[in-house]
Amino acid sequence: MEPLSPPTHFSVKEVARRMRTHPATVYRWIASGKLKAEPSQRRCARCAGVRDGALQIPAAALESFQPPALDD
Repeated sequence: MEPLSPPTHFSVKEVARRMRTHPATVYRWIASGKLKAEPSQRRCARCAGVRDGALQIPAAALESFQPPALDD
């Protein structure tokens, strides 16, 4: 059995869990340009092949990401 390869992309929910923050915070980082995201390649099962609008974060972008410091 082959070992699993590391993931190349993460969902917003997975990033939030890893960064111990709320998904809304991850969306704010994406909207402000602090964190790179791409449209997901997943397809909505009920939508006859239409993409579901989800975002995915490349693993390389997450590795180089430094969360903004909290304001005092």
